[in-house]
Amino acid sequence: DTIRGDGPLVMSAVFGVLLLTAFIMFRSVTHTLLVFFTVAAALLVLAALFPLLGWKLNLFNLIALPLLVGMGQDDSLHLIHRYREEGVGSLKFVLRETGGAVFLTTLTTVIGFSSMLFVSHQGLRSLGWTACIGMTLCLISSVLVTPACLRISEWLAARRQPRPKPATPTTDV
Repeated sequence: DTIRGDGPLVMSAVFGVLLLTAFIMFRSVTHTLLVFFTVAAALLVLAALFPLLGWKLNLFNLIALPLLVGMGQDDSLHLIHRYREEGVGSLKFVLRETGGAVFLTTLTTVIGFSSMLFVSHQGLRSLGWTACIGMTLCLISSVLVTPACLRISEWLAARRQPRPKPATPTTDV
């Protein structure tokens, strides 16, 4: 009952904070929605995995969800912020430099939560699995979805640019 009653409220508040903080940081609706979409994609995949793995949402793994939103937001924010600093055409550099740092922070956090995979308490073990898989999905989403959307926005911006008219050939008489 607590999960059904408070879960949607908690997740709405968490996503509200995500949208607010991303907008304050970027002052861009597009980049704010990109952060939201990146995190939402990871959590939707996680939600799809729950029934496939035979998991049920419980109070313990519910605790991991706001953490996953924060980690996913953090990963995406760092990549977008670095991209904005470096400019158009810098995605490869951003992924190599900032993507490496995002990978290492996620890896160390996953290693920390993986210690819960070996406890005898089922609730703590479900928290560990949810956190480890969820953080991995947030990382994957951040390094796939975020750059893909940024590249699409580069492509669309280039298409909107007026093309220079070809010079008309002149004939010398």
